[in-house]
Amino acid sequence: MTNIYSYFASVGCRDNNNTPVCPLKTNNFLESVEFSASDVLAAVNKLESNLTCGPDGLPPLFFKRLRYCLVAPLVIIFTQLLSVAFVPGEWKRATIVPVHKKGSVKVNPYLLHVLLVNYLNV
Repeated sequence: MTNIYSYFASVGCRDNNNTPVCPLKTNNFLESVEFSASDVLAAVNKLESNLTCGPDGLPPLFFKRLRYCLVAPLVIIFTQLLSVAFVPGEWKRATIVPVHKKGSVKVNPYLLHVLLVNYLNV
């Protein structure tokens, strides 16, 4: 495991505590945001069942198996949150997991970086 940490330390950079300024490019706002049950079902059906949990601890299989029970509450949650332009901080979290591609770690230090996200924000 030390090799993985050393590799990331060698290619990474330190945070300079400067937040980039991103000016708004438009003053247009959505009048309303609406989600339908079919929108939510379509999104849930696109999830891959065999993937691991994100930072929220919920695997996509949970959403797929309970999709018909969860569709109405999810429609309400998404509509209410986005109608007030709010996205929970927890939905913005992701976990980056280094996964070795193939071969010996000592010979081939190249890693595939996998981003694990909360499935509610997919």
